Parts: sequence; C-alpha cells; structure tokens
Amino acid sequence: MPQPPAKVRASDADREHTVAILQNGAALGRITPDELSTRLDRAFAARTLGDLRALVADLPEGNVNPVSELIGGVVQTGYNIARIGLLVGLSVVLLAIFVPVIAGLAASGHGIAALVATGLMVALFVGLSMRFRRRPSRPGRSSYIRG
Repeated sequence: MPQPPAKVRASDADREHTVAILQNGAALGRITPDELSTRLDRAFAARTLGDLRALVADLPEGNVNPVSELIGGVVQTGYNIARIGLLVGLSVVLLAIFVPVIAGLAASGHGIAALVATGLMVALFVGLSMRFRRRPSRPGRSSYIRG
C-alpha cells in the first residue's frame, strides 16, 4: 500500500499515533525524557505527515518495512478467516447434535430435560464464541506515519 506524500496535511489521529510511538520509545529507553518532551512539542505543532515521519524515523515502530507489513496483514487476514470458519463449523456440529436431542426430549414430554439441554447448548455457544472472539489489534498501527 503506497504511503501518502510527505506534504499531505496531518490529521489529529496521525499526531496521536506519532505521540504513541514516541511515548513507547521513551518507555523502552530509546529516547530520553527531554528528547520526548521536545519531540512531543514538535508532534503537536506538525502540519504534514513528513513532519511526523521525521520525528519517529529513528525508532523501530516508526520505520517499518511496508512490504513486511503487507505480508503480515495477509497472514493475519487468513488467520481471521480460518478462525471464523472454525467457529461456524463447530457451531453447525453443536446444532446438529443438540437440536434433535432437544426436539426428542420435548416431544416425549421431558420439558425440564429439554430446557437443561437448551441451556447447555447456549452455554457451549457462548463459550465457543468467547474462545474465538476477535482480539484487539496492537495499538499504534497506522500506515500513514511509517517512513
């Protein structure tokens, strides 16, 4: 994905992303507190993406190879699709097992057992969906600031 030109105006989100990279760099000891203060002042005063890129160019988080980022995104997307497929597949198996059992229990006059089986099925669905929930992405990931 091509980067916007350095002369493109920076948004507040771009500035906040740069600030997050700078704060992370300071937390890891890559820049001193005084340098952080100076760079933060420059980040909030920055007008263009080029101004912001210059502030983080010497930090690993601000100088990422766009090709490796693209490949990582493809791998992550494939992982998400596989996770969704697995969730749907397991849900279908659970339904195939529980629906006939619940219907048979209800038809034979075992209403309480049918309710218990329904509750168990719902609990399994909730547990399954929690297991396969989408995890939040790592903070500070934007393609606009990378140099």
